[in-house]
Amino acid sequence: MGNKRKISDVKARVRGIQMRSDANDFEAAHIAEDQLYLDVLQAIADGKCSDPSKLAATAILSRNIQFARYTS
Repeated sequence: MGNKRKISDVKARVRGIQMRSDANDFEAAHIAEDQLYLDVLQAIADGKCSDPSKLAATAILSRNIQFARYTS
């Protein structure tokens, strides 16, 4: 899978996190965000993207979404 497709996939997942947040499903949004970060790190570690910096920067956009991020 090429870099362009991966970045569009990450953008779609960030939109999904926003949708969960808008629906007040903060737990699901938080889980989705954590999984996104793990998946992006794994893709970078596996060398499956040609622009790791841009892929990571795109994933980090989810931090702009305001929702409760509780941990226990």
